[in-house]
Amino acid sequence: MAKISTFPSNSGQGLSQRQKNFIHIYLEAKTIEEACRTAKVAKGTVYNWMKDSLFQRELEQQREGLIKTAFHRLTVYLDRAIITYVNLLTSENEAIRKGTAEGIIDRFAKLREQKDIMDRLERLEDVMQKQQKR
Repeated sequence: MAKISTFPSNSGQGLSQRQKNFIHIYLEAKTIEEACRTAKVAKGTVYNWMKDSLFQRELEQQREGLIKTAFHRLTVYLDRAIITYVNLLTSENEAIRKGTAEGIIDRFAKLREQKDIMDRLERLEDVMQKQQKR
């Protein structure tokens, strides 16, 4: 399994080394059963740990770290991916040009729709905050 690097976390203070190790293994595993086997921890023990707020917080922080790392990696390559996609518009193959053009238009429409939804959501949140202050 590939080593997953997470952002350092200070919240793991208070957790045992066994719990910290399990969290890292769990985040790499396909299933909780696989994580339990790899970490040599009984499933019942893990379910008990999952009830603990400190364990839950650390697990969530480590998960968030993975998401931020993945998002950063995707962002680094996004520009190259867009250039590659746009370059397909000059393909000699008409089907590729057509499919690429449709893909760009569809993605732009979805992006525009998402932006409109976010704008509406922000306006609603502003209205709700104003109403709560009354």
